[in-house]
Amino acid sequence: MIYNRYAGDIAVKITESGAKMKFINGEPVKDQGLENAVLISLFTRHEYWGNILEFEQSKKIGSKVEKQALEPIVNLQSVNDMTDAIDKALAWMTESKLAQSYDIEVLNPSSNNIKASIKIYPPGRDSQTLLFLKNGLNWIGQAVNPANERMKNI
Repeated sequence: MIYNRYAGDIAVKITESGAKMKFINGEPVKDQGLENAVLISLFTRHEYWGNILEFEQSKKIGSKVEKQALEPIVNLQSVNDMTDAIDKALAWMTESKLAQSYDIEVLNPSSNNIKASIKIYPPGRDSQTLLFLKNGLNWIGQAVNPANERMKNI
């Protein structure tokens, strides 16, 4: 796939200190991938103001992922709840054919940490894996293959 830094959505990278965007010559670097769709799907709350404009319930944006991530105790039930919340938040991607399928793996690697790995299979393209760590709501998958690095030679 040929990447055009001027086409797509503004590439957002979530870090421990918040969301970051990169600018080149005053123009935001854009991404034609799935990262933004996943971030918006997982981390937009049900109370999102834009939902007032959508009358069809199934098209409203919002998930319970952030609420699950903030639970102080991690046990088997919270791991299962996180898996369900991610699945519900991303279901629209297969319904709208943005993705053929996706795999979710939620683990409890240590004490009160949750690690979620989401592998998305877009139609006709290689899969993309995004990782989420409860501690800091940090997406490290973007760090492995960031949009700005893919677009350097454009």
